[in-house]
Amino acid sequence: MQEILQPLDAYRNELRDAHAKNTAEFFEELLRQSGVDEQANAATVDRLNQTLEELTASQSNTRWLGIARMLLVLGMIAAAIAAYQDHPLWAIGCVLALLLIFQGINPRLQAARQRTAMLEAQRDRLLAEAWAQMGPLNALFDWDIAARLLQRTLPLIQLDPYFTQGRLEELRQAFGWDDRLNDEDRSILCTHSGTLIGNPFVIAQSKLHWMSTQTYTGSKVISWMESYQDSNGRTQWRNRTQTLTASVTKPAPAYRQHSFLLYGSEAAPNLNFSREPSTLSEASDGFFGRWRKERAIAKLEAKAREMKGFTLMNNEEFDALFQALDRDHEVEFRLLFTPLAQQEMLKILKDQEHGFGDDFCFHKWNQINAVMPEHLSAMDIGLQPQQFHHHDLRSARQFFNDYHNRFFRTLYFSFAPLLCIPLYQQHRSHQDIYRDVLAWRPSFWELESLANGMGEAHFAHPESASQSILKISAQQDEEGLSTVRVTAHGYRGVERVDHVRVYGGDGNWHQVAVPWTDYQPVEQHSDLLAFNCHEPRPEAAEEGGNKQAGEGPWQERIRQRGLDPSSARRHRWLAGLIP
Repeated sequence: MQEILQPLDAYRNELRDAHAKNTAEFFEELLRQSGVDEQANAATVDRLNQTLEELTASQSNTRWLGIARMLLVLGMIAAAIAAYQDHPLWAIGCVLALLLIFQGINPRLQAARQRTAMLEAQRDRLLAEAWAQMGPLNALFDWDIAARLLQRTLPLIQLDPYFTQGRLEELRQAFGWDDRLNDEDRSILCTHSGTLIGNPFVIAQSKLHWMSTQTYTGSKVISWMESYQDSNGRTQWRNRTQTLTASVTKPAPAYRQHSFLLYGSEAAPNLNFSREPSTLSEASDGFFGRWRKERAIAKLEAKAREMKGFTLMNNEEFDALFQALDRDHEVEFRLLFTPLAQQEMLKILKDQEHGFGDDFCFHKWNQINAVMPEHLSAMDIGLQPQQFHHHDLRSARQFFNDYHNRFFRTLYFSFAPLLCIPLYQQHRSHQDIYRDVLAWRPSFWELESLANGMGEAHFAHPESASQSILKISAQQDEEGLSTVRVTAHGYRGVERVDHVRVYGGDGNWHQVAVPWTDYQPVEQHSDLLAFNCHEPRPEAAEEGGNKQAGEGPWQERIRQRGLDPSSARRHRWLAGLIP
C-alpha cells in the first residue's frame, strides 16, 4: 500500500479485516513455534474450571454449616440459661442441641472442610500444570509484536524500538519542534516513535498536574429547649436538635492523562492553525441538525466579511465542523485541505461506527502537526508483554486478538486526520542525519516513561500524600547506558481545621469545625540507570523464538557495576535499575 487517500473507507473495506487476519495468523505462528499442546491445555483448564465450581460450592456448604453450628451453640447457651432459671423443659432443648452439634453438624462440617482443602490443593495443582503448559508460549510474547503486526498491515507506519534522542533531535532541528508540551507539570508515561511515510512522529501518553480546589465539609449537632402551647393552651417544653453544616474550599493537586501525536512534515511550512472538537459533528441530517449547521455557517460568513485574509472554503460544512478559524495562511491551508481532503475529514468527524468521531484537537505549528485524540488517552498502549501471559490458551488467544485489533484501531484513527491530507503523503523528509550519532541514546521522554513504568513508589518522597510527577534531569550517556536524575514532585498533606460561624435555629452563632488538608510541595531526588537492551529480531516464524528479558550484553554491564540484573525492570527495550 503506497498511500491512503480515503482513510475511513480504507479501514472499513480493507485494513480492519486485514489486521484481524494478520493478528490471528501471528498468534497461530507463535503457538506453533512454542509447541504448546492446545488439546492438553484445554483439558487441563476444563478440569480446573470444574474444580473451581466444585470448590465454590464446597466453600459455600462449609460456610453455611459453620453458621448453623454457631446458631445451635447460641441456642444451647440460651436454653442452658433458661434451665438454670427453673425452666426444666429448656434443659431438654439444650441436650438436643448438643446431640445435633456433635452427631449431625460437626461430622458434616469436618467432611466439608476436608473436601474444601482437597479441592484447593487440586485447584493449585491444575493451575500450576496449566501455567507450565503455557510457559513456552508466554515466553514468546515480546515488546515489538505490535510493531511487527503494524508493519504487516500498514507499512506506511514504521515504529522505532524506542524513542531515541536522535528521533527527538530530528523533530527539533529539522522541523522546529520547540518542546512546548514539555514542562514541570507533565510527566511522560509512554511513548511510541517512528515514521509515517518517511516523516517522523512520536505518540506520547502523559500525566498532567495542576492545582485545583477541593471542598471539605464539617458538621455539628446542637440542641436546645423550645416552648410551645399545647391544645389546652398550656405552655410545654420540648427538646429540639439541628445539624449545622459548613464547608471550606482549599487548593488541592489534580491530575489527568493526556495523549498526543506529533508529526513532522515540510508541507505548508508557514501555516499555523488550531481546532477543537465540535458538537456539530454529531448533528443529524434532519431538520434540527441542518438548522444548527446553517446557523454555524451564517456566523462564519459574517466572520469572513469582518476579517481580512479569512475566506470560507467552497465546502462550507467543512469549515463549520473543522473550525480552523485562526489559520494564518489561506494559500497553504487550501494546499493541505483540497476538496478530497475536506471530504475525507468530514467522514472522519462524523463517523463513530468504525472510528471515534470528532474527539480530537488538531494544531499545526509550522512544520509540526499535533493531533490530540481523546480515544488515545482511553487505551493502555504500553504493550507490556506480561499482560498477554495466561494459563488458558483459549483466553490468551482471545485477549491477544482483541487487544491488538483495538491497538491498531486506536493508532490508525489517531493518524487518520493526517492521512486525510494528500500533500502529507507526497512530502518525505530528508534522511535522519542524527540516526548514527544518537541512535542508541534514549530521549528524556523515553527515560521518563521508563521511570513511570517502574512505578512512582520507587521515587516518591516518603511524606508525599499525592501522586507524583516524575521529571528527568542531569542525563549522562555512555555506550549502552544512561545515568539520570529523577525528581519526584508531590505534596505532603498536613491536616488542619477551620472553624466556620454558622447561625443555628436556637438563635445563636456556633463554630463548626471543618477538617481539611493543606497540600505542601515536596521533592525527592533519585538516581536511575537505564541500560539499552534492544536486540533486533526477525519475524517470529523465521527466528525460532525470542530471547528472554534477562539475556543480553546489558546484563553483564549491570554485573560490572556490582548490581543484580534480576532487580532490573524492563520497559520496552530499556532496562531500569535504581542503584
